[in-house]
Amino acid sequence: MKPTSLILKNANLLDTRAGNIVGKRNIRIEDGIISEISAGSTKPADETLDVDGKVVMPGLCDAHVHVVAATASFPDLITWSPSYVAARSGRF
Repeated sequence: MKPTSLILKNANLLDTRAGNIVGKRNIRIEDGIISEISAGSTKPADETLDVDGKVVMPGLCDAHVHVVAATASFPDLITWSPSYVAARSGRF
């Protein structure tokens, strides 16, 4: 399979560690992995998308959890006592 590369041009990049937007950057992605972030030009890619200042949030994932849903069976869950639900939820 041929490697693919993409540049997201003019992206406002969210630094998830610092918690701020670092300003417009060019983000190079190769085979689905960020390989370069620069304020200037990057080497050519198979495709370039000008995202026109939209915010890019690398590494952000859906990390929410339903702690009290200790089972996927909601009919069973509503029969459990609150104390049992709390004890099971403590593991999460």
